[in-house]
Order: sequence, then structure tokens, then C-alpha cells
Amino acid sequence: MMSYEFRAQLARYRHDRQTHEKTQRVNRQSVKKADVKKITARATSASAKLADRQVPADHTRSAGVKRPLAEWQSLRR
Repeated sequence: MMSYEFRAQLARYRHDRQTHEKTQRVNRQSVKKADVKKITARATSASAKLADRQVPADHTRSAGVKRPLAEWQSLRR
């Protein structure tokens, strides 16, 4: 036989779980790939700014760096 307190706690747990599941379903939205890229770029630049590791605008990559990056990008596509 379950005590009153246990039954009340179980009822609250079930209610909270159902409410959480409903809000999770309501808040789901599809996001375009372009928007994800924009958000990612913004977050990355903000993180770099906070960590004081920004790259100057006039910086150009050396050939030794460009080559592996090009190979890596071709593998991703």
C-alpha cells in the first residue's frame, strides 16, 4: 500500500514529465543551413574576441597552411 506522500510525489513527477515533453514538442523548429552557418560564425568570432585570439584583417595564409586546408575541405565535400 502506497502512502499519501508517495502518491502525491508520483503524481507531481508524472505531471512535470508530461509538461516537459509538451514544451519540448512545441519549441522544436527547423533551421536553415545558412542560418546555422551564420550563428556558428558569430559564436566563433565572439569566442575568439573573448580569448583575445583574433586574426588581423590583412593576414594572409602561407602556402604550407593553404595546401592541407584545401585537402581537408575537399574531403568534406
